Amino acid sequence: MAKYVKVSEYAFKEGIHERTVYRRIANNEVASKKINGVLHVKVDEEQKKEPDEDFDKSALLSENSHLKEEVEYLRDQLEKALETIDRMQEDRQRSDTIIMQLTKQLEQQTLLLEDMRDHSLWKRVKTALGFVSS
Repeated sequence: MAKYVKVSEYAFKEGIHERTVYRRIANNEVASKKINGVLHVKVDEEQKKEPDEDFDKSALLSENSHLKEEVEYLRDQLEKALETIDRMQEDRQRSDTIIMQLTKQLEQQTLLLEDMRDHSLWKRVKTALGFVSS
């Protein structure tokens, strides 16, 4: 009598990776069906309940090696991303400093301009020539 189990359970029982199960399903090597929207794999009751001792250990070692390489690649990518974030923060800090300096200069120029507008042309000329104190 056949029953259906989830892909993860089937992979554990067979001692293989879940991706291998999905590959076998795609190649029609294993019967499957969706139950309540979840993919299940057909298992015979007579099959072993324990993982098979003779499963392909080289495939697992290869998978393990591949995963280690992938982890290393992701670590490198993370390190590069963190470096980029640090550079961007430094750039932002420089930009903020420049904006603050320009804002101060603008305020000073605005005050000078307002001060000049408060004085008439003749008063400014007399002040410049030293005849009248402001």
